[in-house]
Amino acid sequence: LPVCRSGCRIRIVGVQGKKELNGAEGKVMQFNAVTGRWCVQVDGIVKQLALKPDNLEALAEIDGRMEDVPAQADAGQVLQEEVRLAVERGRDIADSARIVATRWCVLEAQVSSLVDVAAVERQVHLSAEVAKGLVSRIIESFWQSQQRARRAEDENEEQEGEAEINVEHEEDAQSISLDAAVTACLDEWSQGDRFAQQEAARIKAALEIAANAERLLLTDAARTTLQQRVELMLRRGEELDAAVSAALQEWHRLIVKRQVQQTVWDPSGNETRKITGVVRFMPFRHKGSDHFDYAMLVQVFEMLPFHHLGGLARVCKRWRGVVTDPSWKPELVIYAWGAADVTGIACDCPKPALLELSISKRVIHIACADAATFAITEVGDVWFWGKSWARDELSPNCKDPTQLNELRDVVALSATPAGYFHRRRHYPGYSCAAITRSGALYTWGLNLCGQLLHSGQAVFRPKLVTASGEAWRSGAERVLHASCGVDYLALCVQRTGQQAQHQESVGESNARSSTAVLTCGMFCRDRGVRPHELTEWTALRGLQLRQLVAGGFHCCALTTHGDLYTFGDETGHDGSNGNLLGHGPTGNPQNHVSTSREFASVCPPRRVELEGFGPVAEVSCSTYTNVAILMDGRVFSWGDADGNALGHDRHECHTPQWIRSLRWQRVSHGALAYTNAAVATDEGRVFMWGGNMWEGGIAEGRGSEGPTEVQWAGVPSCYKCSSAALGSEHGFLVFRKQP
Repeated sequence: LPVCRSGCRIRIVGVQGKKELNGAEGKVMQFNAVTGRWCVQVDGIVKQLALKPDNLEALAEIDGRMEDVPAQADAGQVLQEEVRLAVERGRDIADSARIVATRWCVLEAQVSSLVDVAAVERQVHLSAEVAKGLVSRIIESFWQSQQRARRAEDENEEQEGEAEINVEHEEDAQSISLDAAVTACLDEWSQGDRFAQQEAARIKAALEIAANAERLLLTDAARTTLQQRVELMLRRGEELDAAVSAALQEWHRLIVKRQVQQTVWDPSGNETRKITGVVRFMPFRHKGSDHFDYAMLVQVFEMLPFHHLGGLARVCKRWRGVVTDPSWKPELVIYAWGAADVTGIACDCPKPALLELSISKRVIHIACADAATFAITEVGDVWFWGKSWARDELSPNCKDPTQLNELRDVVALSATPAGYFHRRRHYPGYSCAAITRSGALYTWGLNLCGQLLHSGQAVFRPKLVTASGEAWRSGAERVLHASCGVDYLALCVQRTGQQAQHQESVGESNARSSTAVLTCGMFCRDRGVRPHELTEWTALRGLQLRQLVAGGFHCCALTTHGDLYTFGDETGHDGSNGNLLGHGPTGNPQNHVSTSREFASVCPPRRVELEGFGPVAEVSCSTYTNVAILMDGRVFSWGDADGNALGHDRHECHTPQWIRSLRWQRVSHGALAYTNAAVATDEGRVFMWGGNMWEGGIAEGRGSEGPTEVQWAGVPSCYKCSSAALGSEHGFLVFRKQP
């Protein structure tokens, strides 16, 4: 066989069908283990050709000297041992080295192809570095097993001469052995990788929960630094809570120190050194009479509209220096686009336009309902604009952002997700819930099934929930998470007193693990069932949650270890063409709770288990679609596929499916609304898909069925997109300042 490797130059010889190819030269691309042929890019031919190994002649033969074998292959000791065994059998050392190196190259191509196929089947993405390491380990393992087998054969030989060999049987056995080596190596890597990602998810979730409780904005760089510090503390034997608290306190202290003005003449913080070139604690930026200019320009520019900065930068070099200095700019800015009555800008925005509220009030979180938006500021105030949650004079529609004076010190907010269902237009509003820093719960909006824990068909203004039943005591048990579906409310509360003691008695000694997930209302009103009162789901008892996200008719609970649990109705009001819970084809009676009438059609919480899926970093839900972003940046979707809402070509998607078109992107956040979806990557790029059916939406009219990148450059260069939020006919891009 010729010595061929991916990337080497070859000459085509011995082709019978297309003899005009003989003598042509080209480059080897990869080996297809299924067909047993090389993919070759022939010079002057655009399309790649699949050719047999016998029809290829390497232009650069491998040197046959044994000392050069390690340079041609990555496992020098293994190959040298193979050559040594061949020499002991009386073969020439140069010929043996050449044959061994050739065999390694062929195996390398075969294993690379097998690893690629196995990765696709397992829905995992292997980086080039990881794939190269796995290929080397698999070949070494396979080669050593072959060496052991040959030694055993040599010891059992009682007479000289070559025994008769069934070549076909030997090739089949080798193929089976190679497949087994690939499977074993990938299993071992997957197990180690999952453990590492689970630990990273646990630390990341703890940092996120602690930062959200204090309404701290963490940049990507800050998250990475803090995660490394916490990992180091954990290796020293510290508890996770203590490590996270200490790391956040130290980070906050340094941030405050960096934001201190260097001098009265130089108001920029110390963090701007890399961009402006100013040495830390430099007494003056300019000399002579110009030393007031910088401070004055900063004060003036802060009062001007943000979108005017581009024009100001073209005035002169000094003004450009002030404009490009990020030290005086806000940490987070939000751009809105969509219809005039829902953007918060009171005008149609076909392209993203700056939401002035995000600068004037320092918005840190934004949440979309169907045709409305809520924003939380850094001091915990809540602002609202769009269509009202109830058709009443006490809660009118608002084109301009309006503060909800009943809410103070809020850290989290949820509203019924934006999404299609047949009764949407007949619903006179939607449901909302907010959590304060102290763990108090406020609810308001549509209350047709009593899910807001208040009386009446609607709660017209935000109202504090007071409950003292067996399921939950609001005065003593803090609310950690709250999420609203179409007709139900889901809560995660922290147990205290007798409830917590009961959990500890069954082995849950960690105080932070004393949690419970409760729901009330109805998952789906068309099932002939009645609303259920506040009820705990014991399958989730004691699990520390990172997210509790409500779809229209189902709910997702994401643990701090990255495990995803789903429960509720499998198909929803209109009959989804994919299982909303991600547990496989619908209709399995074993998945349902039949103990009472209230839960006749409800599936209890169950972990989503799928090869290559997890640990999960974030989950997002619409009424009929779900998106999960994994710790390694892969994106999975499942549910109803109408309008290309899932970003892939699976029309009946009952389990999470990897969106392979995003395999080269590391996605960090996602959002859903109707059949529209948007995701933001770690690099600040934004991709959208869907919008091709029913109500259309923000992604409509792109001329593509799969994910496409949003091409827009209207934000200052010191910002990058970190997340997105979507409503019915509007959306928001959230940008964070780069370090």
